[in-house]
Amino acid sequence: FAIHFVRGLQGPSSARYLNTNAGCKHFDVHNGPENIPESRFSFDAHLSEFDWRSTFLPAFHACVNAGSY
Repeated sequence: FAIHFVRGLQGPSSARYLNTNAGCKHFDVHNGPENIPESRFSFDAHLSEFDWRSTFLPAFHACVNAGSY
């Protein structure tokens, strides 16, 4: 998914200029939920190293490898 998203935003790699810059956010775990304002800064996500390595890290690597700046 990240590869298509980044390339869709930035345009073809052969283009002289980028359409826009894509950025890889949430390297570690996203802290949501944003729909409850009072919990935005107090929510603490706990997950195992296995979950982190198998879920979040591959998505971040895919985004970087897709050419995100």
